[in-house]
Amino acid sequence: MRPVRLRNYIFYLLALTITLPLLVLSYSQYRMIEQEIRKDDLLLVEDALALSNNIKEALQNT
Repeated sequence: MRPVRLRNYIFYLLALTITLPLLVLSYSQYRMIEQEIRKDDLLLVEDALALSNNIKEALQNT
Protein backbone atom coordinates (compact mmCIF):
# COMPACT_ATOMS: atom_id res chain seq x y z
CA MET A 1 0.00 0.00 0.00
CA ARG A 2 1.32 3.38 -0.99
CA PRO A 3 1.81 5.87 1.83
CA VAL A 4 -0.26 9.04 1.72
CA ARG A 5 1.89 12.08 1.28
CA LEU A 6 1.68 15.25 3.32
CA ARG A 7 0.79 17.09 0.14
CA ASN A 8 -2.35 14.94 -0.22
CA TYR A 9 -3.35 15.60 3.40
CA ILE A 10 -2.99 19.32 2.85
CA PHE A 11 -5.04 19.11 -0.34
CA TYR A 12 -7.83 17.15 1.41
CA LEU A 13 -7.82 19.57 4.33
CA LEU A 14 -8.01 22.55 1.97
CA ALA A 15 -10.86 20.97 0.01
CA LEU A 16 -12.72 20.25 3.25
CA THR A 17 -12.24 23.76 4.63
CA ILE A 18 -13.63 25.24 1.42
CA THR A 19 -16.48 22.78 0.87
CA LEU A 20 -18.00 22.57 4.36
CA PRO A 21 -18.66 26.29 4.87
CA LEU A 22 -20.12 26.55 1.37
CA LEU A 23 -22.48 23.67 2.08
CA VAL A 24 -23.55 25.19 5.39
CA LEU A 25 -24.11 28.60 3.83
CA SER A 26 -26.05 27.11 0.94
CA TYR A 27 -28.29 25.17 3.30
CA SER A 28 -28.92 28.16 5.55
CA GLN A 29 -29.72 30.33 2.53
CA TYR A 30 -32.13 27.66 1.28
CA ARG A 31 -33.89 27.62 4.68
CA MET A 32 -34.16 31.42 4.76
CA ILE A 33 -35.64 31.53 1.26
CA GLU A 34 -38.08 28.76 2.15
CA GLN A 35 -39.24 30.70 5.23
CA GLU A 36 -39.61 33.88 3.17
CA ILE A 37 -41.77 32.06 0.62
CA ARG A 38 -43.96 30.64 3.40
CA LYS A 39 -44.36 34.10 4.91
CA ASP A 40 -45.29 35.57 1.52
CA ASP A 41 -47.83 32.79 0.94
CA LEU A 42 -49.36 33.39 4.36
CA LEU A 43 -49.64 37.11 3.65
CA LEU A 44 -51.32 36.40 0.31
CA VAL A 45 -53.85 34.13 1.99
CA GLU A 46 -54.56 36.70 4.69
CA ASP A 47 -55.00 39.43 2.06
CA ALA A 48 -57.35 37.23 0.05
CA LEU A 49 -59.42 36.43 3.15
CA ALA A 50 -59.64 40.10 4.11
CA LEU A 51 -60.68 41.04 0.58
CA SER A 52 -63.34 38.35 0.43
CA ASN A 53 -64.68 39.44 3.83
CA ASN A 54 -64.86 43.05 2.60
CA ILE A 55 -66.71 41.95 -0.52
CA LYS A 56 -69.16 39.87 1.53
CA GLU A 57 -69.83 42.79 3.84
CA ALA A 58 -70.33 45.17 0.91
CA LEU A 59 -72.78 42.74 -0.72
CA GLN A 60 -74.70 42.28 2.52
CA ASN A 61 -74.96 46.04 3.05
CA THR A 62 -76.50 46.61 -0.39
